[in-house]
Amino acid sequence: MSSVDIAVLTNKEHYNVLRDIKNTLEEAGIGALKFEGTYTDSQNKERPCYHLPKFELDLVVSGYSVKYRATIIKRWHELEAEKAAPKFDLPATMAEALRLAADTMDQLEAAKVELADAAPKLLTYDRCMNGDGLFNFREVASHFPEKGIGGNNLVKILIEERILYRDAKGHVLAFRPYIERGYFKGVESPYELKSTGESRVSVQIKVTPAGVEFIARKLTERERRTA
Repeated sequence: MSSVDIAVLTNKEHYNVLRDIKNTLEEAGIGALKFEGTYTDSQNKERPCYHLPKFELDLVVSGYSVKYRATIIKRWHELEAEKAAPKFDLPATMAEALRLAADTMDQLEAAKVELADAAPKLLTYDRCMNGDGLFNFREVASHFPEKGIGGNNLVKILIEERILYRDAKGHVLAFRPYIERGYFKGVESPYELKSTGESRVSVQIKVTPAGVEFIARKLTERERRTA
C-alpha cells in the first residue's frame, strides 16, 4: 500500500505520513530507501512516496487509532481480493470476439480429449481399487463389459497390438518390455506328467492392476484408430 493511500484513508497530510513511515522504520532498524517511490500529484508533478509491504505497513499503522487501523486493514483486504480475482479483458472488436470464441472452443476440445484419455485410468482405479492381486485375461475382459469382448478376444487383440505373442507350443506370453514395466507377470505352476510322473513347471501370464489400466488405455486408442 502506498503512503498516498494511507494519507487518504487516515485523513492525514501526506508529508506527515512520510514522516511517520520514516521514523517507524528507522526505529525498527529497517531501511526505508528500498520502499521509496514516486507518484504524480494533482498538478501533474512527480512527488516522493513509499510503497509498503504488509509487515512494514502493520508497523506504521500500529501507532494509529483503532478507527484508522480498521480502515487500512479493510482496504488491504480489498487490495488482496482484487489481486487474487481473475481478470477478463472484453474484446473491443468483432475480430477479437471471434478469436476469443475460437480459442475458447479449442480449449474445450482439448479438455474433452484430456478427459477421454483419463477415463480409462479412472475407470480402472474404480474397479481395481480394492484389489492388489493378479488377473487372468477373462477377468480383465470382465472389467470392461462396455467393450463387449471376452478373454480370448482380448488376447487376440493384444497379440495384434504386439503386446502378447504365442510361442511354438501355443502358450500366450508377453513381450519383455511390458513385463519389465510391471503390466504382466509370469506365474509358475508346478505339475506332474501322468505318464511318467516327471515334475514340470508351467508359466501362465497374468495381468497386474497397472496392466489392466494399460490395457484399458490401449483399447481406447484402438477404438479411436478404427473409428
